[in-house]
Amino acid sequence: MKIDEVQRMEPLAKKVLLVGWDAADWQVIHPLMDAGKMPFLEKLIDNGVMGNLATLEPALSPMLWTSIATGKTADEHGVQGFIEPAPKGGVRPVTCVSRKVKALWNILMQNGLKSNVVGWWPSHPAEPIDGAMVSNRYQTATTGLRGEWPLPEWPMSPGTVHPERLAETLAEFRFHPSEVQEDAVATFMAKAPELDLGKDSPYVKRMDSMRKIIAECTSVHGAATYLLEHEPWDLAAIYYDAIDHYSHLCMGFHPPRQPHIPKDQYEAFNDVVESGYRYHDLMLGRLMELAGEETTIILISDHGFESGEMRPKTSKGFGRPGPAAWHRPYGIFVMSGPGVQKDRRVAGAGLLDIAPTVLRLFGLPAGADMGGRVLAECFEKEVSLDRIPSWEEVEGECGMHPPGQYEDPWEEQEMMRQLADLGYIEEEEAGDGGKEASERAVKRAVADRQFNLSRVLASKGKIEEAAAILEGLVAEQPEEKAFALRLSHLYLTLGRMADCRRLAEAAIEQARAARVERRAEREKKLAEQEDGADKIAKLKPLDPEWVPAEADFLLGCVAFGEGDAEKAMEHFHRAEDRKLRLPDLHIQMGRVHERQERWVDAERAYRVALTVDEDNATAWNGAAQACVKQEDFRGAVDAALRAVGLRYAYPDAHRALGIALAETGKPGRAKTALQVCLRMNPKDEAAREALDRLEGKAEMVGAGA
Repeated sequence: MKIDEVQRMEPLAKKVLLVGWDAADWQVIHPLMDAGKMPFLEKLIDNGVMGNLATLEPALSPMLWTSIATGKTADEHGVQGFIEPAPKGGVRPVTCVSRKVKALWNILMQNGLKSNVVGWWPSHPAEPIDGAMVSNRYQTATTGLRGEWPLPEWPMSPGTVHPERLAETLAEFRFHPSEVQEDAVATFMAKAPELDLGKDSPYVKRMDSMRKIIAECTSVHGAATYLLEHEPWDLAAIYYDAIDHYSHLCMGFHPPRQPHIPKDQYEAFNDVVESGYRYHDLMLGRLMELAGEETTIILISDHGFESGEMRPKTSKGFGRPGPAAWHRPYGIFVMSGPGVQKDRRVAGAGLLDIAPTVLRLFGLPAGADMGGRVLAECFEKEVSLDRIPSWEEVEGECGMHPPGQYEDPWEEQEMMRQLADLGYIEEEEAGDGGKEASERAVKRAVADRQFNLSRVLASKGKIEEAAAILEGLVAEQPEEKAFALRLSHLYLTLGRMADCRRLAEAAIEQARAARVERRAEREKKLAEQEDGADKIAKLKPLDPEWVPAEADFLLGCVAFGEGDAEKAMEHFHRAEDRKLRLPDLHIQMGRVHERQERWVDAERAYRVALTVDEDNATAWNGAAQACVKQEDFRGAVDAALRAVGLRYAYPDAHRALGIALAETGKPGRAKTALQVCLRMNPKDEAAREALDRLEGKAEMVGAGA
């Protein structure tokens, strides 16, 4: 398809500023705005629309930000993790060369529009687009990390900046961690000047990380503001990762204090996350000033971040996915500009909707192969929503790299260390441990990529394909609990209860063996003490029938799938008694009550799930269905609206909403909700019958008139 064959529409924006705040979460932002601590974001919201932005599975940032930029899921765009095998052996941080489809800036280039892109993850090596690109390696210091002064040279590796004429100028805007003085750190940590930072201090490593985060964030902002002021642009796309880094570093110390957090460390670090958000608000204010009132501004995050009771005590556990255990499934979405509605909430937005919406702002059609939609409800007037088959079929130079782009190994090494510090990769993957370690790292990278791919496919309903991948991984690495646990849940979905039980029982035996091993190690250490024998004698004997709470939950799901509701509830109650704080536990209990037509108990269980996670769309939908059965139609409307607001593509919730609206005297809205349900699921007979009844009543009223 030739570019002049693309049918364009009336543009809705002169310029678009797309700002990404990794891991930003409304649960942190709303209290700060209420206290007047984020005035620039509040101004943006007052003059535009806001809402949740549903993430994708798995919630891993390089995959998500590539989905945002392309409108496609990871199985389609090719970026499937944090690292990838390097052409000369070993592994390297994932690069934009892994991306096999066009991003927004490539499409805009084909349409004669300029883009300035700063820090997008991944964007190294910088693509030769029409405009400017500063890669995600730009801000990473590779020398002087131990406080050497004066600073040694800090060269940028080839491919960091495009066009090359900007490299020398932009190099001067980088801020080195060693330049972050104590008074700057104190801006983020009021207690910083009072801390003992001796060699054995528990604060030193965190303080060093703080300096690094501040420096890198400031560097990105410096490059972004320079380009906004001095280079022409139609789209500016700027990515800040600092909120995610502040949160991984210090969300455990965020108020309210958790019982397991030492008081002195809580007092030292409890203001870091808030200060990080407020710093981003100040930077946003400057971006808004430079962009001008005629620019449409979109602010987004790729996922949220646990800040309340659901904060994990550790990133490790029974199949938990490391640091991603902290990620919540909803990020933030704000859009403001000419023609955008004012002071309004929007519902049901997702990451895949951003690319089609940005294209529509420029008067360009989305590709039919993009999974999202144009967020048309954000605009004051009705807009046309044309599509072309695919932008991948449009001919012409677009600024993408050819495969096999060269990478700087030293720059890569520092990026690998940073990923290891955040817990996203293993330590041995970040270092140079020789050929054997390199081979292990490659094997793990390949396995992680397959694991991530299986999660993407499962989220798209391709359960059998996902299960086939996981079966291969479990056969190769039976000791990896995360693979087996994920496969067991897919077996549940497929109705393969015997296979699910087999995996659950194997996981229980593994957990019991690990428990015995930990006890033996503890007794060995106690035996070295003078009164060790007495201490060992006082240890509580291990229960040979012990089952991890997560496994009890899984066995309950198996029993429910086998039709044994009573046995299922036994397992669920045991998991509940051991304080398993998991919304899915109470959701499953609600489903058991549903099968038994105990609608009051079902609603109660779903409401308990919502006390654990108030943004759980499944629990809101369950509550809506239970309310319909109890003929509490107002309650059903409220719950169904919450469900579709969180997850728009939820036909069951639209059906409950339609039925409840019809019963509360709102036939027009009821009809719309039922039609939406049937567009999403044409086989929903209950929705079809409800719509037929509604239309039949309308005909009778019309005939009577």
